Amino acid sequence: MGGPLGDGQAFGEAWFTHLYLQNMVAKIQSDAYLLFNHITQIAPAGLPRIQCMTQALRLSVQGRFVHILRASYAPAARNATVALDRTLLGIHEELALAGPLPPLQVTRSNLRVVDGGIGVRSMVQIHPAAFIASWGAVASEIESALPGWRFEDEIARPGSLLALAKQDWESRSEILLVVEELRTPQAQRFLTRKLDRLNRETCLEHMDESQVVLLKASSGKLVGMPLTFPPVATETSYGDGTFRHLLQARLGLRTTPGTEGCTLPVRSVSAKAAALAKSQGKHLELHTPCGEPVDAEGLHPYQCPRGRGWQAVRHDEIVLAN
Repeated sequence: MGGPLGDGQAFGEAWFTHLYLQNMVAKIQSDAYLLFNHITQIAPAGLPRIQCMTQALRLSVQGRFVHILRASYAPAARNATVALDRTLLGIHEELALAGPLPPLQVTRSNLRVVDGGIGVRSMVQIHPAAFIASWGAVASEIESALPGWRFEDEIARPGSLLALAKQDWESRSEILLVVEELRTPQAQRFLTRKLDRLNRETCLEHMDESQVVLLKASSGKLVGMPLTFPPVATETSYGDGTFRHLLQARLGLRTTPGTEGCTLPVRSVSAKAAALAKSQGKHLELHTPCGEPVDAEGLHPYQCPRGRGWQAVRHDEIVLAN
């Protein structure tokens, strides 16, 4: 797809690209909403439904389109990224009960989990970098096979898809491309990290002091555990109300009042005591829900005095629970 001997279209035919991507986008959108309905409507109440859906979107639905970003920059591919961005963002808006998000909140949703976001990367944003990096990674091989063809010339040639991708990248991100830095297999990661830093700086620049504090409190590997660690045990599962508050807080929104209260588990017995009881054929409840009301600013989960906050439990507790 998008080979150097063709006209930049998939298999050399624009109509095939359009039809292929149209069907692919429709299938991904259909699967995403089908998954959304199954988890949020059919799954029994009491399960970590919103937590499961958020992780499933990031790990399965979004990843199915990444190869297209690297393979084609045809108009049909660019239109497809817009449609899929809107689908993924729309589902997250429903999960968080947020309604249409303002531009700053959309940027916050694009942030990596470790940077305080929810990890919903914008495919429109990363599409130019992915396409350019895919060419850069094999530029030397193409130049060997096609004497006279140069990566630097192609990316500067008016009308080429590489030139268009470069123009889109630099106009949207205001990050100038250095062609020499693109000739490595890690070029896409290199450019994406630059984009991550730009998005985070944009958020910090337009936030008030309290939101800056919350964003920094949401950053780091451990504090993002609810968004990344599968809810395979009580200690790593979060009720829908509490997890919705997490999404709203990470998006910088006022949280919606809930009826279930804080569901962060409270340590009632030590892991050693629970293990000893288990060896004696007894059962001790390792964690019980906090139950305190969650404030509209979404601060409670970060400073829950009885629970463990948005933190990862220790390894021995997870092993014990399993």
